[in-house]
Amino acid sequence: MVESQFNPSCYKEFFKNYDWKQIFNSFTDGVMVIDRDHNVLFCNTSMALLLQTSVDSILNKKCYHLVHGVSKPPAFCPHSKLLVKGREQNAELFEDKFG
Repeated sequence: MVESQFNPSCYKEFFKNYDWKQIFNSFTDGVMVIDRDHNVLFCNTSMALLLQTSVDSILNKKCYHLVHGVSKPPAFCPHSKLLVKGREQNAELFEDKFG
């Protein structure tokens, strides 16, 4: 994960650029870019396929709700830990819905 000091509106402008969308959509792994409040600013088509929905229906939703089906970030959430500790965090887990 990469944390940035940019304003979230900068991300929205950045991901309107077709070249970046094309690069992210070439990945076979699901990718989401989220803001400090866990809102999805961008996701690639692989993530939409994984979540069995459209890219548009994912945008501006909470990542923890989409991925884990919960109403708040789980205790193991690496993004929440990143915001507290200020450095890269990770977690490995198995979600039944993804097989």
